Amino acid sequence: MPKLQYALTGLSEFTVSFEQYCTPCPWRRMCKFGKDKPLELQLSCKDLKYIVEELQFQYVSKVQREGGDIQKASGKKIPASTILSEVWQKQIKARKEEIYCINTNFLDLIIVSNRSKEWWMEFARVGKLVMVECAKIF
Repeated sequence: MPKLQYALTGLSEFTVSFEQYCTPCPWRRMCKFGKDKPLELQLSCKDLKYIVEELQFQYVSKVQREGGDIQKASGKKIPASTILSEVWQKQIKARKEEIYCINTNFLDLIIVSNRSKEWWMEFARVGKLVMVECAKIF
């Protein structure tokens, strides 16, 4: 199974590359990625921190509307998978028209489902490593 690659590209910025997925992909000639450049994501520690704060605010607001204890709600830790899911939605799912192999308009649903699951599992693994590195920085 291919692996995602990540590298520190700034003081607190990381590039996550899908190169090992894009290079051997049989659909790369129809995809925006894989011909000249693989799919890459930019993750910055600042953006991850912002997502955590946004999710925390949404949770506290929900608890406040329901009349719950705000002190307990503000101390709740947001799971890494929830944070990474937000990144996935904004940077991969939002661009699925550009990414041929995860677009159900072009490929069979089962193929897309398997590819998306494989990518998500690997992205979650690499995302957690990036979050550990960000914790060291901040």
